[in-house]
Amino acid sequence: MSQEARHKLVAAARMVKINEHEKRFTKRLVREAQERTGGAVRVLLVDRGFIDGVLLWWLWKKMKIHFVIPARTNMDVSQDLRGFRSEKADGERVFWEETKEVKVLGVRGLLSYDQFGEEEHKRKRGRKDFRANPINGIMVVRWKEREYEVGEEKIFLTSLSVSRPLRVLEQYDLRSEIENQGFRELKQGYHLLKYPQKTGSAVRAHAILTLIIYSLVNAYKSQRGQRLAHLGIRRLRGKQMGQSIHKMIVYYEGIYGIVDVEELFYLMDMTPKELYRLKIKRFRREIE
Repeated sequence: MSQEARHKLVAAARMVKINEHEKRFTKRLVREAQERTGGAVRVLLVDRGFIDGVLLWWLWKKMKIHFVIPARTNMDVSQDLRGFRSEKADGERVFWEETKEVKVLGVRGLLSYDQFGEEEHKRKRGRKDFRANPINGIMVVRWKEREYEVGEEKIFLTSLSVSRPLRVLEQYDLRSEIENQGFRELKQGYHLLKYPQKTGSAVRAHAILTLIIYSLVNAYKSQRGQRLAHLGIRRLRGKQMGQSIHKMIVYYEGIYGIVDVEELFYLMDMTPKELYRLKIKRFRREIE
């Protein structure tokens, strides 16, 4: 499931069997989320299960989407980043930021994640002419006033700039809101796991309807949603949608528009003999 972090809106979701790995569907979900948001996805905050060099490269280079993802402890790039713990900030490659509770190291251009690249790039590993693609990383050495021992630090890989490593950490901290206020709320508050029947169609319908209602409720919690809710449906129809009740939403190959019924007839060259409301000459000028 792809969810917007701040407003907790579900942008894309897919139901799969429990034994199918989520990485198989990541590209499709990302594309769907981009289409539905008009290309608004800029940063993905993903969990460790999605760590895959080819996938991360595709996100950054092909889709122009930045990422922040936790690294596994035993990865070469994790060991490499830990080697910078005693280094001082140089303003070019090594950066430190700290508060009383948090201390974070940022390192630019790590070359020890040799899986980071296209599939063809991965196959060249081990050859003399192989050159690894650089990736950035941050390492949390203090969290909530607790100093991590060497080897226990929390490490994240990212395509974002790490000159201000605290900002990268703050970005990823939004994921905790998705976990706590998103997934937990869906399971406990919206009873996502309590199906009306244990048939495939019932589970699918229940899940989709739950996600729609969840997103709709959160949409009305936003500032814009509150303004719309304050109007009431009758004032909303009058002020926001015009006085006419003869409106239609027309979808065609991913494009949609709101038109008058008679406008639709005219565009389809099916104009009725009598037009009660539409002024054809003015409408023709508008569309031309």
